[in-house]
Amino acid sequence: MLLTVSTFLGKIQIFDLAVANIYAPSPISALWDHDEYNLGGSNPPGDSNTTIGLAEYTSANFWTEDTFPWKFNSGNYPHPVLEDTNYDENVWLNPKQVDAEDGVTDKRIYFSKTSDAVGTPFLAAGYWYWQLYMWNKPEVDDTFLLDEKCYEQYAKKLIPRAIGYSAALLDYFFRGTMDVKNLSVNYDTNRTGDDLVISAVNFDVANTTPSPNQSGSSVEIMQNGVLDLVCCYIPPRGGDMVYDVAKGIYTVVDENDAINNGYVSLSIPLDQSIPIGALDISFTLVYRGGLGNETDAVAAAAIPIASNSRIAYYHQPGGPPNLSNVYASFADGTDEREITGNIDKGLWYFEPAWSPDGTRMAIPKQTCGAAATDGYCVDGFTETIEIVDLETLDVISIISPNDPYFGINPILPLISPAFSRDSSKIVAIVDKLDMGFNGIVVYDLNSGTWDYLNSFEFWNNKRINGSAPAWSPVRDEILYYVHQQQDPTTNEMVFDRDIYLIDSDGSNNRQLTDDDYTNIQPSWLPGGDWIVFASNRDGEGVLDIWIMDREGGHMKKLRDCTAGCYHPNFSPEGLRLAFEESGDIYTMNLGGSDLKALTTLGDRTTAPAWSPYLRVPTLEVEVSVTTVNPGEPVTLSWTSEFADLAELNDGNGTVSIDTSGTMIVYPNATTTYTIQVSGLGGMVTQAVAIDVITTPPFTP
Repeated sequence: MLLTVSTFLGKIQIFDLAVANIYAPSPISALWDHDEYNLGGSNPPGDSNTTIGLAEYTSANFWTEDTFPWKFNSGNYPHPVLEDTNYDENVWLNPKQVDAEDGVTDKRIYFSKTSDAVGTPFLAAGYWYWQLYMWNKPEVDDTFLLDEKCYEQYAKKLIPRAIGYSAALLDYFFRGTMDVKNLSVNYDTNRTGDDLVISAVNFDVANTTPSPNQSGSSVEIMQNGVLDLVCCYIPPRGGDMVYDVAKGIYTVVDENDAINNGYVSLSIPLDQSIPIGALDISFTLVYRGGLGNETDAVAAAAIPIASNSRIAYYHQPGGPPNLSNVYASFADGTDEREITGNIDKGLWYFEPAWSPDGTRMAIPKQTCGAAATDGYCVDGFTETIEIVDLETLDVISIISPNDPYFGINPILPLISPAFSRDSSKIVAIVDKLDMGFNGIVVYDLNSGTWDYLNSFEFWNNKRINGSAPAWSPVRDEILYYVHQQQDPTTNEMVFDRDIYLIDSDGSNNRQLTDDDYTNIQPSWLPGGDWIVFASNRDGEGVLDIWIMDREGGHMKKLRDCTAGCYHPNFSPEGLRLAFEESGDIYTMNLGGSDLKALTTLGDRTTAPAWSPYLRVPTLEVEVSVTTVNPGEPVTLSWTSEFADLAELNDGNGTVSIDTSGTMIVYPNATTTYTIQVSGLGGMVTQAVAIDVITTPPFTP
């Protein structure tokens, strides 16, 4: 017989209700009994109680052949009793014809349980029950029975609950959770010094296992345990997956360990370095040790790789003088968001730059005084930098400093911005080439003050256009590119095309490349020890992607580009880089393989900028009740942070909703409400189920 049952969602919170007992010290005993059903039976639990012990629920609501009313009249747990049914109603007037256990067709009376919606048939009796009951004959006891129809109804209630509790038990054994964020890798040269390898892994980790009512702690305590790091990858030339385990990378001492109160920052040297170009790299953190009352619990967490980061770029269909806007997509090209929303002629946005804290974006804006009908500017440009709040996409400040040195046109046109490592300053290029000047300024976002990096005179003999500066992620030093420099002998401007590094206070200027090739558009790897840049130093005439250390040594070509590559920069963990080639954006690993197209627009889509780790949206969904009768109102409420879009699906379609709010729903059948919120940092989904009680018509 095929049995159709409803779904019961077991909740891991049931383990919070466990009672202290030397014979059942583990919280899993709450699945069976946690003394919720009182002695004397004054509070028999019903179907709506979703965290009652299974033994308590069964004892209070269901009979067996050993606990019929005449065999189990009262005692400490008197339910169920005959008075829990509709035995004294006129159900005897409508007997059902059934095939009895002896194979003979018989008439049978079925009773419902009235104190809770267990349903019909709850108890059966022979056809002569009513006469015997009315005549007060002792033989009435012999008419009660539990038959196949009763057991089927019992099964519809007990099997889903048993399955739901089993799922909760699995959740309990695998309840340990850790949050791991801010992954980055370190690179070093291999033993022979002729290639790069991943030599260390860095991340932050916290214990996030929900607390089972442990006083004074928001998490279930980890103690007397260790963390291991499992690294997996496929070698660059293919082959079997390589596994490496760094054992004992962190010891969790006791309940006061820092991992139980926040994030612990770890930097793990790898015993077996990972070659650049390795494929399918993954990192998994494994904990083994004490967790709450368990002395040998296991928890694992896959370390996310660039899962909450985006690549920003600008797109100008058809090239100048058409409109240009800034967009940001996930690394696989999905969920493209337009950041600027420009629809005006004579207004262009270029070269986005993310703040290291992931909250703002600096975007150069070029405004034309007057545009011709073909879109070209006929009355000069104004170049400013807008600072955009990435949560609201509102412009929160505009950087447009004045320098009286330039007389009647003192406004400094700024391009190519980059943030300082603490996100408090902007470094940008002054685009005064019409007056024979290029220079780099540092602008303080908090005070609004600015100054030239080093001095005005330092830049007066240089041309630095064509490449944005780049502030180190770990030091106060700035990379920049010099296109031309004044010859001290002839005073003529001659090509330089080299990369320099200068401290952010303007001191300690040093040249990293010094040759006859073009070395341009440098940017940092996350660790701040390596620099990726574009160069034609192989002599083939087009710009390829190269890497070098921060001293200008250990140069290596990462990609041989057919049409020239531009604006290379790295993902926040340092395993992939983004670049532009032939008008589209691509990503690849450091070995040059696993090439993936981010865009396929092919029409001036350029200046990719890979974000830091962005704030992942949070979402909490609640309902006022979880079990109702058909059509009864239920309050559905939800709150989120760092989200700008939200939608609700009730199984019948999807509608847009506010990112936080409440609504009243009236389910007529068991319904799962799924809310999904999304923001620049990703997408979060949470579902809640409302069980609608229905009593199906009984058919024998």
